[in-house]
Amino acid sequence: MTRYGGTKALDAEMKIDLINNTILLDYSTVTGVARGNSNTGIVLSSEWECAPTLTQLKYVLWAMAIALIRVFVVFPLYCIYFTVLANYGVIKSADAHFDHQNLLKYVYTFVFGTVEKVTSGELKEPQLVVYTSNNLYFEYVLEGEYKEKIKSVSLVRHYGAWKRFGVFREVRQYGWNLIFEFSDPPKSGSCIVQCVG
Repeated sequence: MTRYGGTKALDAEMKIDLINNTILLDYSTVTGVARGNSNTGIVLSSEWECAPTLTQLKYVLWAMAIALIRVFVVFPLYCIYFTVLANYGVIKSADAHFDHQNLLKYVYTFVFGTVEKVTSGELKEPQLVVYTSNNLYFEYVLEGEYKEKIKSVSLVRHYGAWKRFGVFREVRQYGWNLIFEFSDPPKSGSCIVQCVG
C-alpha cells in the first residue's frame, strides 16, 4: 500500500484502489468554509441561500430569540421543572406530556434542523439500524416490503469507546440506535427516518 503523509490528507476526498495499489486524493472540494471544517463545511445545495433577505432575517431573529431563552436558563429550568413534576406524579396527564414533547420537537428542530436518512432496496439482514444523535424527535415512513415485513421498532442507547486525553478509555453513550426488526429481510421498498440534526 502506498503511504501518503501530506498535510491536507484529512481534507481531501479519498479513493483507495486495492487492485492497483494507489490512493487518489481529490482536493477540488476543499473550498470556502471546508478549509476550516472539512466535516460539515461543504454545502451542495441550499434553499436558505436562495430565500429572500427578509425571510432570512425573520428566521435569524426568531432563532436568536429562542437561543436567548435557552441561554438565560428559562428553557432548561422549564425542562427540569416538568421532568421533576412528572417523576413525582404531579403531572399525570397524557395531554401534558404530548404538549411537552411537541414543544421540545419545535424548539430543537427549529434550532438544529432535521436530518433525513433514507435506506432503500434489498437488506441482507432482517434488522436495520439507523443512528440518531438524540431521542428528542424522530419520525419514520416505511414503504413496500419494509412496511409489509416490519415486526418491531425500538430505540436503544448507542455506546462507543473513546480515550480521554488519548489515555483513559471510556465507554459512553453517543446518541441512539433506531432499530427496525423485519420478519424476513425486505427485498424492495424503503425506510425514511427524520430526526433532529
